[in-house]
Amino acid sequence: MKTLRTKSGVALITVIIYALLASLIAGVFISMAVNESKLVERETQSTAAFYLAETGVQWALRYLTETNKEGDDALPDSTYTDAITLNDEGTGTSYYGANNIEIQLDPVPSEPLKYFAKVTATINDQSTRTIHATLARYRRYLPTYVFDYVYFINNWGWFYGDTINANGDIRSNGNFSFRYDPSVNGDAYAADTIIGGGAIGGIAGDTNDEGSYPRQHHEVDPLPMPNLKNLDIYEDMAISQDASISVGDTVLVNGVYGDEEGESGNIVLIGTAENPIVVHGPNVIRGDVIIKGVVTGQGTIYSGRNVYIAGNVTYKNSVPVPDIDYEHDTQEEIDQKIDDWYEENKSDDLVAYAARESIFWGDYTNTTSWKSNCYDDYLKYWGNEDAGVDGIPGTDDEYEDDGTWQEEYEDIDGDGEQDGNYTWSYVATEVPITDFDNLPEGVDSFNDIATNDIQRIDGIFYTNHAISGRCNSLTLFGAVIGKDEAIIFNNYLHLYYDWRVHSRFTKNDPNQLVNIGLPMIDEWGIEKWDE
Repeated sequence: MKTLRTKSGVALITVIIYALLASLIAGVFISMAVNESKLVERETQSTAAFYLAETGVQWALRYLTETNKEGDDALPDSTYTDAITLNDEGTGTSYYGANNIEIQLDPVPSEPLKYFAKVTATINDQSTRTIHATLARYRRYLPTYVFDYVYFINNWGWFYGDTINANGDIRSNGNFSFRYDPSVNGDAYAADTIIGGGAIGGIAGDTNDEGSYPRQHHEVDPLPMPNLKNLDIYEDMAISQDASISVGDTVLVNGVYGDEEGESGNIVLIGTAENPIVVHGPNVIRGDVIIKGVVTGQGTIYSGRNVYIAGNVTYKNSVPVPDIDYEHDTQEEIDQKIDDWYEENKSDDLVAYAARESIFWGDYTNTTSWKSNCYDDYLKYWGNEDAGVDGIPGTDDEYEDDGTWQEEYEDIDGDGEQDGNYTWSYVATEVPITDFDNLPEGVDSFNDIATNDIQRIDGIFYTNHAISGRCNSLTLFGAVIGKDEAIIFNNYLHLYYDWRVHSRFTKNDPNQLVNIGLPMIDEWGIEKWDE
């Protein structure tokens, strides 16, 4: 028999054993939990380091993009390294301690527009991830699709007047305002808001059964504009394609004008039906261009400063607009008519004008008409890039008109420099017209060859800055693309889109597009990468 004390001792030992087992099990679970926590922490830090390394790759792309704005020669020609430490603003610390990114760029031998990138990210001196990538620059026509519109404005767009008629899509990178029943036979897009959409005539003003406007599109993504600060790439294109500009039998420009002794870089081009201006391929004129009259051929005229349209500019071989009945044709019928029209006219005259600064129509020296209407009422109040976070003047958003230029948000034309309001010296030719090459005899001033009675303009017009002018009742066949627009006209303004520059005709094959050397965007992208 066992005594009561013996039974009690056995029970106590049992309790102690169970307590030890419980403590051991609890310790195991605590240890597992701690290890699991550390493992999760390491995995989290490792994942964060990976994303940080991806951030470093994007930084490298941005560095190459910004550097390339100064020209190909500005790109690193040997190993380039940089280091970035990311900490919480104001505290000097971050969630995981110091976040470091080491970036190394090495040019790919014999391929000047390609780099090997090695990006290593370290978090809290513990977790490290490395990404190896090949970064390359791609040049594509119509990369941002700004040429898909008869009217595109990188600002706040406005159509005021019932005598405005646009045949083609229109778009704004800000708001788009409509008053007094302008007509738009196409779709209307705004990166912000369409104001007065009920005041639009044409198919853009049509409503559906719900009473909304299916052809009006609010809050679409802004489209980036090609930057023309560096014209070197277009000069290379001009030389490689044997581009030229001639009048009659006289060749005036061999691809680039202003690069040889005796060439001022400023030129007057006047064409007639008998002796038209013949444009072949993309040509670069390093100074101002004054042009009017009859034009033929296919190509683009780049100006290192301003383009002045001094009078009517018309194609020698007139190109008809598509015969579309927007009110009654179905969309399928419209698309078929456009495709047929493209095939019939893709080889005919097509010329674009691209200005590094601005494009001016008419006689700007006429103070009672041009200067008072275009400059005094509009241009002298525009142009300043202190435009705020949205990059669009007139929206009163954060940083707008604060006196400090935030390049990240406010570099509207992407040239790395702040632009102020337009000045009169900016509008005027940089040198007197008597210093221009190819000046007709007897011409002593700009108004000897320029007029505000412009009634017809054929061509694609592109600039990062202003398109402004004084016109009569004007018909334009082509497209208008710029940041600021102040076109003042009498009676009516009819815009007809030239579908030959629309991206629909690339159909996944850029060679199907009529290639006239339009402005492009240099995009640095990731060709391949691994870890």
